[in-house]
Amino acid sequence: MKLIKFNAETLPKSSQWGRKALPAISISKSGVMSLNKPAAELLKCDAATKLSIAQDPDEPKNWYVFKEDAGYEISPKVFEKAGTADFCHKGLQAMFCEAMELNAEKSHRYLLAGEATKTKGDTTEYFGILIP
Repeated sequence: MKLIKFNAETLPKSSQWGRKALPAISISKSGVMSLNKPAAELLKCDAATKLSIAQDPDEPKNWYVFKEDAGYEISPKVFEKAGTADFCHKGLQAMFCEAMELNAEKSHRYLLAGEATKTKGDTTEYFGILIP
């Protein structure tokens, strides 16, 4: 018998008391998109950061979060207080849930890739939303 083990080493939680939290994005049913503190640090956010979400049209289940000047402004008060990067867009939340065949009446949380993806000829760092 061959078993696949699931434990703190093989499958860490996205946050644990006393352990380093992993970068994650939460997408609330009300449309709030929130990068936790480790994710905000990974993307090198500050209070003036603007965030965008992208979908790969060739692979519609592949979504990314990234910084750009045309992005949505994060809440500077929340960033200064908690270190998280939050913005609200109910329409984007609905599009994401529809594309991923998720219940839009529930909130969702996903880990982010620890390393950025770059496209040819573009210096933008796209961090994958790791959707199982």
